[in-house]
Amino acid sequence: MDSNRKGPEGTGNGRAGTILIRGELIGPVTDERRRAIRERAPEHRLVEVPDNEQELGIDVEEIEAVFGNLPRELWTKATGLRWLQLQGAGADNLPEEARKGGLTVTNASGVHAEPISDHLLAMIYAFARDLPLAIRQQQQHKWHYDRRPEVFEPAGKRALLLGTGAIGHAFARKASALGMKVVGIRRNPDAPLRGDEGDTSCYLRLAGPDAIRKELPHADFLVITLPLTPETRGMIGAEELERLPRHALVFNIGRGAIIDQDALIEALRDGSIGGAGLDVFDPEPLPADSPLWDLENVLMTTHYSGMNPRYDERLWSIFLDNLERYVTGQQLRNVVDTGLGY
Repeated sequence: MDSNRKGPEGTGNGRAGTILIRGELIGPVTDERRRAIRERAPEHRLVEVPDNEQELGIDVEEIEAVFGNLPRELWTKATGLRWLQLQGAGADNLPEEARKGGLTVTNASGVHAEPISDHLLAMIYAFARDLPLAIRQQQQHKWHYDRRPEVFEPAGKRALLLGTGAIGHAFARKASALGMKVVGIRRNPDAPLRGDEGDTSCYLRLAGPDAIRKELPHADFLVITLPLTPETRGMIGAEELERLPRHALVFNIGRGAIIDQDALIEALRDGSIGGAGLDVFDPEPLPADSPLWDLENVLMTTHYSGMNPRYDERLWSIFLDNLERYVTGQQLRNVVDTGLGY
């Protein structure tokens, strides 16, 4: 994926178009942020619309750039749209119109790297100290163990990391510093890592997807940070789970559909894997009658691993940098290959 590409051309009608800001994760559009937009794109019209508003109050054909999202039913009318800056890293929900020629899509890759990598480590250490058991006993006001806690030391453990983008690399960097051994799986292991991710010293080695089955029997942790694409959907099924050691733990903060959830539940129930730390599910919200809620070897969070107090600050930094690049025709950051889905 080329994460830096020349800025897209304008609408071609001889005048600057409208910049639409609409998204639940964008945060407040402060006067300071408005001034920053005007400084970078003084000839463009700025329109702010609440995320829950379907009516934009403008001619959709005049929209040249979107920061956030555009109501799905308006995509066919957005004939002047040239650039979409997503408010998240995932691009799996883009409508077919977003894959047309002439539209550049950029994502928020990097915004989530620190909080999600911390979230993964928190889950690993929660299992290491058997905190799920401690929490259950606290809720039950129980002092005596009904079983001895099963503890381990993460240092020296081997993590099989599926996905070495910004999030995966941040996890590898931190896990390696804590003494874990990380094997990174990426689509093209020979391609250089991007930007400040270029240092490969935190990996035991890097390999392609064809190495997953070989690596699974040696993994203490299977860590999934992949986007959802046709290639990754259902990537981890019953056969892959069976290849893991019985003590292995599975962690998924990518997308729920990357794992066959029924196969995962069965593996957790019969003890063929040690447990799972999950922030994403298929479907979402997870139905109240899902067995995952009650399995004692499962630690769940409700898709909030990316939340952090600096989210909108980091997101606006990416948008404003890309806006300046867009207006001046420079390379954009975080360009999504809409064919690959990331």
